[in-house]
Amino acid sequence: MKHRAALLACCLAGLPMAPARADADAAAPAFAGEGAGTAGRQDSAGIPLRIVRSRPTVPPALARAHTLLQAGRLDDARRAYDDALRGDPGSSEALLGLAVVAARRGQVALAEQRYRQALAADPQNVDAEAALIGLRGGADPARAESRLKQLLAAHPEAAVVHFALGNLHAAQARWNEARLSYLRAHAADRGHPDYLFNLAVSLDRLHRQAAARAHYQAALDALAARTGGFDPASARARIAALTAETPP
Repeated sequence: MKHRAALLACCLAGLPMAPARADADAAAPAFAGEGAGTAGRQDSAGIPLRIVRSRPTVPPALARAHTLLQAGRLDDARRAYDDALRGDPGSSEALLGLAVVAARRGQVALAEQRYRQALAADPQNVDAEAALIGLRGGADPARAESRLKQLLAAHPEAAVVHFALGNLHAAQARWNEARLSYLRAHAADRGHPDYLFNLAVSLDRLHRQAAARAHYQAALDALAARTGGFDPASARARIAALTAETPP
């Protein structure tokens, strides 16, 4: 395994797509990471997490945990992260991995606790901070947006922060701003399925059908190499609907 661990996606399956209609606001699938947006809560589970170690090698238990998480084997991944944490109680990566597992299971309080522990172990961990903002951003969107913009001022190419800001804008139906944030996330980390999918949803909501269809397809294609947090069936259905809506 390389010195930088693989990108981990903290996944949340997309909500079922509404019946396809010409009105993109009603027809577009839920964006990856929308989660409980309709309930007034922003879930961090759509925020992809980039886990980085300063050490030259990744311990075997941690490497195995990353692989298991990518495969969706949550119970096994949790045990492997616990093993890694026993070997290195201050490992921010192991704590971050446990937070991802909790978030995927919908255990929001536990996920928040683990993210806070990861941030305490590594105060410069941008991913953990972005995830925490995503968890609690719905309670105070203005404050969350301000903090994300502060993070971007210090880390302008942090794809995960652009993505979190896009999700915050999307939850408020600020679709053009969301599109720009997703575009920046994609530019910083090309090939990530969730960035492509959410960019497609924002384009769909803005009635840019051809571009939306192309990005839905690109998001599906990207799943061959990396895990994603959206429902592939909703992307395929939306591609079919947009194809039917487009005049020959």
